[in-house]
Amino acid sequence: MGRKGSKKGDGGAPAKSKTTAETLSDDQRYSLVEQHRQTHERLLAAKKAADNALKNHGKIVKADLGKDGMAEIKAVVEAQTPEGVAAIRARIQREARILRWMNEPIGTQADIFPQDRTPAAERAYAEGKRQGLAGESCSNPHHHTTEAHREHARGYADGQETKAKNGFKKLDGDAPKGSLPRGDWQKNIAAENAAVQQAIKDGKVAELGTRQPTHTVTQ
Repeated sequence: MGRKGSKKGDGGAPAKSKTTAETLSDDQRYSLVEQHRQTHERLLAAKKAADNALKNHGKIVKADLGKDGMAEIKAVVEAQTPEGVAAIRARIQREARILRWMNEPIGTQADIFPQDRTPAAERAYAEGKRQGLAGESCSNPHHHTTEAHREHARGYADGQETKAKNGFKKLDGDAPKGSLPRGDWQKNIAAENAAVQQAIKDGKVAELGTRQPTHTVTQ
């Protein structure tokens, strides 16, 4: 039988006491504080750089999409989940109720959220086209023998074609002097995406969000 206070199978050596914050020596505590201080300062610097990059990106979005561009981006992000869609619908209903209180003609609630009677094939085409325009992978949920499957695929191809052929023709055509030539916005965005990935890999984010706007939107 081993001695009291020893671990089984350790030859009777006393168990090593666990180091805690209370048992640190003054020198050990200072050394540990310094380690955490250095990490903390690196994280603060990264946060500051990321905040600046986000601020610069906001300016680019405003130049490219106008004053409502960021709101639209946030709404699209929110609408990616059922909970987000429900929140958007709730806001619309609340604001519609307020307009009704103010005697503003907005129609009925059924007008706001009408029952979707769009044929399945048309809905499939629209979703396929949205995926193509957004640059997403083609996710066709319909059985391959159905018309909806074929329409989804056709919509995806049309969306990709529009995206590849510079879908912002109106904005590019109306762009003021000094804006990027037609087609350069795609190269610019691709270069920025590559820079973002490299900056994340290298742990350097100070230079993110600094590209020039694709074009300028005149309000």
